[in-house]
Amino acid sequence: MIAEDEEEPVEAVKTISPKADNRDLQTVVPVVEREVYPFKPMKSHTEVLLVSFSSMKSVLETKIGFRCEDCQMEEAGIAAVKKALQIKQQKNTPFYAYIMVDLDDVTIIIERFGRTLKRLFIEAGIKPE
Repeated sequence: MIAEDEEEPVEAVKTISPKADNRDLQTVVPVVEREVYPFKPMKSHTEVLLVSFSSMKSVLETKIGFRCEDCQMEEAGIAAVKKALQIKQQKNTPFYAYIMVDLDDVTIIIERFGRTLKRLFIEAGIKPE
């Protein structure tokens, strides 16, 4: 037990010095492995449709490995979906895995866009999820 007028011994604080041998401090710093990009190999068909979201195209392609198609307007997005549905039916190729829409774009009315896509999917025989 330590008396009230006595202080507990303070441990010495280790400092890093360019001249000192700092090998014991290296174990404290975790080694971060470098990430390898893209995370997955890119497929031969388009996997992602970006509607008014072209700023994400380079990230999705270079970092993740998605092949992307981008459209600037709602009408162009609907036209791209129609074209992809026709190609899917004619050549039996895969459809988009993802359709990403910039919700901050004021020119897109998301409810109308969603209803139009749902109608197109039902007409093509795809159950919308």
